[in-house]
Amino acid sequence: MESALNAVVTAIYPKNPEDPDFELCEGRWEWYGHIGEVILDNASYNVSPSLQAAIHEFGAVTKFTKPGEPQNKSNIEYFFHLLTEGFIVNQPGWSGPKQDREMIDRGLGSAIYTVADFKQRLVKWIVDEYSNKPRAPSGLTPREAWHKQFEDMPPLLPRHQPSKELIGTIPVKLTFRHSGGLLRLHLRYQSSELEVLRKRLGRSAKVIARYSPWNLEYLYVLDPSTKHYLKVPCIEDPRYVTGLTNYQHRLVCKKLRLMKLNPQSIANLQAAREALAAQTAKYKTSKKLIERRLSVQAGDLSASRFSCERESGNLSAANQISNFDSTVLVTELEDLMAKLEEDVPDDEFVMEVE
Repeated sequence: MESALNAVVTAIYPKNPEDPDFELCEGRWEWYGHIGEVILDNASYNVSPSLQAAIHEFGAVTKFTKPGEPQNKSNIEYFFHLLTEGFIVNQPGWSGPKQDREMIDRGLGSAIYTVADFKQRLVKWIVDEYSNKPRAPSGLTPREAWHKQFEDMPPLLPRHQPSKELIGTIPVKLTFRHSGGLLRLHLRYQSSELEVLRKRLGRSAKVIARYSPWNLEYLYVLDPSTKHYLKVPCIEDPRYVTGLTNYQHRLVCKKLRLMKLNPQSIANLQAAREALAAQTAKYKTSKKLIERRLSVQAGDLSASRFSCERESGNLSAANQISNFDSTVLVTELEDLMAKLEEDVPDDEFVMEVE
């Protein structure tokens, strides 16, 4: 779900030419603007209310392709064909059709790129080769077609869009805890403003919150009266939360369940993280392609950033709240999640952990 939303956000907004992804490019990535229609496959996380609400927030319509009917997304399939025939087959590590086991072994033996290296080469191919060759049926290059479309006016950005800080965040519904604050994936969030909101709405009220897939240090909680979002900090030990993505934390939580540890302990979360880091470290040198791919998906789970002393426990919630400026308000958003009557289901895990 997070990768789908990231793709939409990335497509909408102009790109920074100084980004390392464009380091090899001679030309510029010029394409951006409002998306009218987003075509998704039928993965269960793509039909979740939270993803739909986040995409609709930009004024886009979502459609779904039927399994086994590539003609429903012919432009995408045509691009994939050009990508394979014009770029992939010429790269070290090309393993041929899946049925050809000999080619797969040959491809594994010649693979030399990191993911970052491959991405740079892929972006260069798109910017400098694909975009500058004439394509049927117009006979124009993609770059020429783009400039022709916008020769009278520049591309438009969505009329309704989140504030800069909320772009790419995902809405969920959460219920206030009996002891105060909010709990998401075993992480506690609290602030003095949130406690005032709880007293006003009711001790067991449900609120609409938004989280960033790449930063678990804050939640953004909607005040239904003012239509502003409160920025609420996580009150767990920041040495665990800082730098951890939502995907990584969900993997840790799954590992925690498999280890049958109490999820309320930050020390147990750290133990699960260390076990998962050891598992993914083994995957990096595995002979199985799928395990090496999973190690890349999981990313850096090393515990070097987290040196929590088991005896001392967490930083106190009171100290963290008192040192945080919780008066930050975020500009108003269209409250699409308010129309959803059911809780938003958790998105699925991709990686299997042992």
